[in-house]
Amino acid sequence: MTIEATAMGTSTQSGKLANVNIHIEQFSTADDRKALIDAFAKSGQDGLVSVLEDMKPKGRIRFARASNSSSNCDRRRVADSVSSATAI
Repeated sequence: MTIEATAMGTSTQSGKLANVNIHIEQFSTADDRKALIDAFAKSGQDGLVSVLEDMKPKGRIRFARASNSSSNCDRRRVADSVSSATAI
């Protein structure tokens, strides 16, 4: 799945626009999601980062004029026919 979007800057980047391309190769499994939630509940952001660093990337995020960065994605069912993806 590929999502193309335009992001608007805030604070020091206020008013600036940037193109963002998100390519999702796969979504996190239920076990992945549980591990992330448990790590955050136990150790906060440091625990979450630690677990994420050990996971394989699930996709790519590309910003215009910037290099690619890996991303893990979590899918949540919003309605019967709609899903949302959260890039971490």
